[in-house]
Order: sequence, then structure tokens, then C-alpha cells
Amino acid sequence: MFANERGSGRMSIVQQQRRRIEGPDQQAFYYYSPAARNLPLAVASTDPEAVLDAMLNQTTSTHQRKHHVELRDGMLAFIREHNPSRVPVATGCQWVTPDLTVTIRQHLGIRMPDGGVSVVLLYLKQPPLMEDAAKAALRIIETQLGALLAEGLPRVLDVRRAKIFALRRNANRRGLDAWLRGEAAGYAAHWAAAA
Repeated sequence: MFANERGSGRMSIVQQQRRRIEGPDQQAFYYYSPAARNLPLAVASTDPEAVLDAMLNQTTSTHQRKHHVELRDGMLAFIREHNPSRVPVATGCQWVTPDLTVTIRQHLGIRMPDGGVSVVLLYLKQPPLMEDAAKAALRIIETQLGALLAEGLPRVLDVRRAKIFALRRNANRRGLDAWLRGEAAGYAAHWAAAA
């Protein structure tokens, strides 16, 4: 995630993403696909452990399986702690700036036992999610709630660590929006430079 990196690490992330997206095997779309398919199913299931164990059988390498074991363990911890249920949520929503279009993927709608409803973006990567990166994703989701799940609140789940992120009520939305536009322009510039 671009917002999770600093300095020259940003260019490394963009170069890796560009190779994965433009490569003939399009790794960017397949590596985490077992998790993207099965984590939401686990939330909806009466036996989430069975769903997530079956997910491991869909991996194609030892390396991929290792990552999915961590995702399984984190998701099970989240489900056991919060006991969420799944609610329908729209897909294919986009956040658009003059420099960049971000499609919201790997998300689900959940209802917590207290009745609260959220749109939860699933962060699947190995490095821990940093607060600024979570804020970026949270604000992007928040701007699209009308299309995603009108009564929902934005959340990001760092799945491996079963850690949920939320925006503070008093977060400076105007400042976040300006920062996000700058980040989008920076990402687009890095993408062009990585060509």
C-alpha cells in the first residue's frame, strides 16, 4: 500500500505493483484471491474455521499458503472476538481524482452484535498497516458510503493482526481530502516514472 511506505520505499511499491499488474500472469489479481473470496464467506458461516481451512487448499505454493495461514488465524481471532454477521454491500465503487481512480475491493459489510453496521476493507498484506495508510483507506470508503452501504461506518481490518481501524469522529475531513489528493498525484507521478 503506497500510503504505508515512506521515501524510496514508495517507488519500490509502485514498481512491484506495476510489474504485478502488467505482467503476463497478473499476479496482483491472484495471489490473495483465495483470501478475498473466503474471508467474507467465513464471516457469514456458522463454521468459519472450516471455510478458512478450505481456503488453504486453494493456495498454489508453500509461500502463498504461509501467508494464508496467517490470514486464517487473524480472521478467526477477529470473528471470535467480535462475532460479526455479514450484510450485503455494493461492489465496484470508485474514488476518482484527476490523477488516479481507486476501485474499492476486498471489502465486506458486517453487523456487530451491538447492531452497528460497517463497510470493512480487508488489509491482507504482511507488513502491519500504519495509521496513515488506514486513514487514507477509511476516508476513501467514507466518501463512498452512499453507494457501498448507506448506513455503514468505514472500517479497515488488518486481517493478520485482527486489528480494526476507524476514523475519529473529529478527524479533519477537509485536511484528509487535501492529503489524499496529494497522495493520488504522488502515486500517479511514481507510476509514470516507473514506466
